[in-house]
Amino acid sequence: GKLHYLSATGSRPEPWHPAVLPALRPHKRLLLRAVILIRKKSNNRVHVLVSEKVGAHLPVCDINPARSIHSTLKKYLTEIFGAEIPQHKLHGILSWEHSGRPANSNDGSCVTLLISVKVPLESVCLIDKYTWMEVERGLGDHLIARLAKNMTVPLVVIR
Repeated sequence: GKLHYLSATGSRPEPWHPAVLPALRPHKRLLLRAVILIRKKSNNRVHVLVSEKVGAHLPVCDINPARSIHSTLKKYLTEIFGAEIPQHKLHGILSWEHSGRPANSNDGSCVTLLISVKVPLESVCLIDKYTWMEVERGLGDHLIARLAKNMTVPLVVIR
């Protein structure tokens, strides 16, 4: 099996997805950040959802520790899109940020989820504090590549 492979080749096989280690960034609360991608039908360019509450930034919300990440995400998508959430796919965890230092003051973390919307940008309605921002081609191609299988850490619902 694995030991035979390692002894025969002398190296480890390439992982399916890039290494995902927590980024060392302090947070005081539990946060969920959403990277929501969509394509524009007219030019097929990739757009990312941004919040314009206090300057343009990726949408972020608090995670209720008594609820799952899935239920928190569903409630947040309802806040963003209203009652009619467009057809979408949650691909998984793109990154995780945590640093417990200094102790007792930064015990939170921030999980960033990658989500793609399956319908074109022109057919999606947003609440007025959110907008779609077109990204440059290189970044768009990189984000689209991360939508492939095993390019994020999957979230699995256990019932």
